[in-house]
Amino acid sequence: PVHPTPLYSGLWTLVVAGLLCRLWSVQAPFSFIVGAYFILVGAGRFVEEHFRGEPQTRVVGGMRMYQWLAIAMLVSGGSITTLHSPPSPTAAGFDPAAIPALLILWLVSYAAYGVDFPGSSRRLSRLA
Repeated sequence: PVHPTPLYSGLWTLVVAGLLCRLWSVQAPFSFIVGAYFILVGAGRFVEEHFRGEPQTRVVGGMRMYQWLAIAMLVSGGSITTLHSPPSPTAAGFDPAAIPALLILWLVSYAAYGVDFPGSSRRLSRLA
């Protein structure tokens, strides 16, 4: 069966973002937040790669290469959480004056990663 792995990835990223924001709000040490990021993203990627149907991906020891990389992320994250670091500062509030800059960044990102120009003959102008 075909699985919507980009949807799984996006939903898991939202969960990870919520957990990391919670860690920041309780002023967890920086090393713990960074390590938790690697652990959570590695775990999500490991599961996601199980459902991804890419036959060209190399299989080593019964697992896809990306699963081995996800295991490396998990181990790295565990190691990072053991490092000593200062607690994270109090989170700053949102400044509405930042909205125009955020919209410009969103537009640039959308154009760079999400726009298809099928009539163009320029290199890398088409997604297909």
